Amino acid sequence: MAGEISILGVISNETLTSVLPPELSSSIGTLILILKTAGILFIIYVLFLIITGVMNIICGRRIKKILEKVCEIEEKLDKVIGKKSEKKEDSVKKENKKKEKKS
Repeated sequence: MAGEISILGVISNETLTSVLPPELSSSIGTLILILKTAGILFIIYVLFLIITGVMNIICGRRIKKILEKVCEIEEKLDKVIGKKSEKKEDSVKKENKKKEKKS
């Protein structure tokens, strides 16, 4: 039993280097370091995706509020300009009728 190696013990870097030859253990140590680095980069990437997702939701809400306000302003402007444009249209129609009568 003293010569047996547990699976959990092999997974740890210290036991792995003592069981394998030095050439192989150095390359596996480098591989483990690369995998740890890749894991950290993946975690950072996931956090970045979460943060950008939240920021996009916030920006979407702001844009929606701005769009609603712009629509309200357009309606109010249409009411104000609509009254004035009706007067202008009436005067343009009268001028066109006068020109037609002269022709």
